[in-house]
Order: sequence, then C-alpha cells, then structure tokens
Amino acid sequence: MDSIGLPGFASEVCTTLRWQAAQTRWKTVAPVPVGEVGELLLALPPAGGCARAESEEASNPKNTTTKAERAVTIDPPHGETTAQIVEYKGTELSASRPSCGVRVADTASWIGGCSVQALNATASVTGDVNYIGEMSGRPRFYANDHSRDVLNLDPRTIQIENVRRPGNTPSLDKEGFTLVQHRSAVTDFRDQQEIVRAHYPEIERLLLELSGADRVVVTAPGVLRFSEASPDSGRFNNSRPARFIHIDVSDATAEVFSERSRPTDSERRVRRTVHFNVWRVLSPPPQDVPLAVCDARSLSSGDLVPADAVFDVTDRPEWSFEGLLVRHNPAHRWCYFPNMTRDEALVFKTNDSASGEPHHVPHTAFNDPTCPPGVAPRASIEMRAIAYWFGP
Repeated sequence: MDSIGLPGFASEVCTTLRWQAAQTRWKTVAPVPVGEVGELLLALPPAGGCARAESEEASNPKNTTTKAERAVTIDPPHGETTAQIVEYKGTELSASRPSCGVRVADTASWIGGCSVQALNATASVTGDVNYIGEMSGRPRFYANDHSRDVLNLDPRTIQIENVRRPGNTPSLDKEGFTLVQHRSAVTDFRDQQEIVRAHYPEIERLLLELSGADRVVVTAPGVLRFSEASPDSGRFNNSRPARFIHIDVSDATAEVFSERSRPTDSERRVRRTVHFNVWRVLSPPPQDVPLAVCDARSLSSGDLVPADAVFDVTDRPEWSFEGLLVRHNPAHRWCYFPNMTRDEALVFKTNDSASGEPHHVPHTAFNDPTCPPGVAPRASIEMRAIAYWFGP
C-alpha cells in the first residue's frame, strides 16, 4: 500500500483517515499521529465510496489551535479507487474538529470539514471565456432573450488562478475582490420576502464591516442564476450564467444609481461611493460553472467597451442602462475560488468613485474542467449594494 507524508501539522494533532463504501458505516483505515514525518495510509475498495480526513484531539490538554496548509494526492494500489486529499486551508483550526475534505475522484463525492472546506489543489485551471471583439456598432445584450444580443464575441482560452491556495489572499483594497465566511439565516433564497426581511440586513452589516463605509443600501432583491445543466436555468428572469466578460455598471450608470439610492436622512455631502456585488453559491461543492474574477490592477481603460444592458421581462416595459464589456488583454490576471459553500460570499467591486482604489472587477462564468461529471448544477444568488461615505 502506498503512503504519503503530511508535513506541516503540529504534533498535537492526530489525523484519522476513514472510508465509507455504499450502505456501510464509516470505518477507520489508519489513525496516525501526524508530526514532521507522519503518514496516512489509504485503501478504498473497487466499488468506490466516500472518504474523509478529520483531526482528533490527542495529547493536547489545552486544545490549542494550529494552522494547517497542505495539499496531497494519494494513489492506492492497482485495482483500487484513486482519492485525493484536496487541501488543508490555512485557517485557525481546533484540534478536535474536522480539518479537511477528501474527494474520491470517480464518484465525485465531497465532504467538507467544519472549519475548512474541501478545496481544489490545482494552482490554476484552463477556462474558455468570451471577450468582446471589434464592432462597428454599439454592443447590446439582453437579460433573457439572447437571440437578440448584438455582440461580436471573441472566444479565448485563459489560465484562471486558484486563489484559495496558501499565500493568495485577495482583498478589496488590492485586487478589488475577496472571499469571506458569511453564514446567512435565510432558509429559502427563492423567497423574495425573506430576502428583503432577513438578507438585506445581513448584506448591509457585512459590507459595512468590510468597507468601513458610513452607510450601505441594498439595491435589489437578488439575482438567482443556475448553470445550464439545471432545469431552472432560463426558467426565471435573468437566471442564466453570464457567459461573456463584463462589468455590471459604467461610471455614468454608477453615478445615476448612487444618486437614486442615496440615503435621504443625511444632508452631508457624499464623498465616495462603492458599488458591490455579493455572490453566493446555493448548491454544494464542487461547482460546474464557477465565477471567474479579474484582478482590477491588471485592467486598462482601453480594454473597456460601453454596452447597453437591456432587461426584457414578459409583460413589462423594457429598460436598460450602460454596462461595460472587455477586450482581450494578455495582461489580465484571472482568478477563482473553487468549491465554494453556502456559508461563503465572494464580494467584489463593480464601481469605486475614489481615485487610487481598485475601480471595478470584470467577471464571467466558465466551465471548470476539473469538476467531475454528475455534480449538482451550480445555483447562486448575487446581491447588489452601494456603500456611501459622507464628508464635509
């Protein structure tokens, strides 16, 4: 049986690897104290099943926390199922709580830990995305009837960096986006009344904390989207993934929206506004169609193309505003967070009025080539909000 060492764990932590075949209880394969030279042994039956690794309290009377960052692959003997320990994320971790998730490659089964999610261990993936090509007229795209789109798309294959990996922690102040832990009390994200009642205040509190703004105003009840493998994709208004690179609002649109939603209970001058998109998955990991975001620092003003975003809802008048599409530039740095959970939120800027700050973040859906077949189609919700700073 092959074995693999897991350096990087404190000696106080004992890691146990267990497997589960269909219709069986969890069985311990190899409890191993893990230190500088500790090892785990893994054997899975040909029938496959689920696997997980968990940390258990050992000789640690104080139950202190440790930090663990490690990605390993285990190759069992011939005839047995290949499994992959995906990643130990670098967060503080109680020695008595589950520490990671393990994927069994051919069954696509994932189990996330309490403190740390199951993550993709690859440094980057290759994704097919659509930039905007040269056009003689003004681009125009529709929320629902894409047969009416006036677009000359420029398909490109790009590298998309996994920024869950250790040492790659994006921030709103640098790249213009970040991933945060954010558990919501909402039980039904399709219930707009519950969204307004419960989720609006959650988003306001989250963005106030992240941004340090004086006020936050949530501007829409949320956009539900579903990957094309879902029967709900296209069933609801604006519910398909956005398959071309875009920025939600132009500067002109951002200014109009900011004034429209400006809090009326303050007479102080607005000195800065930031438009935010808060993107959350509702389906379990992994995601077949995750969201790629572009480092705002790698974007040039010449890459941007104004376009009309048209909202076409049956039995309602059409309305539109100006958004932005993006020309290809090899300098663009693309990133994504694989295997997001419902208790996480990807927060990114769509417009920042302050000079010297990341201005806006292009983004697009893409097919993750590392996602195994048969997973639940991605479902997500995005919330839009505007943060305000007041001054003399």
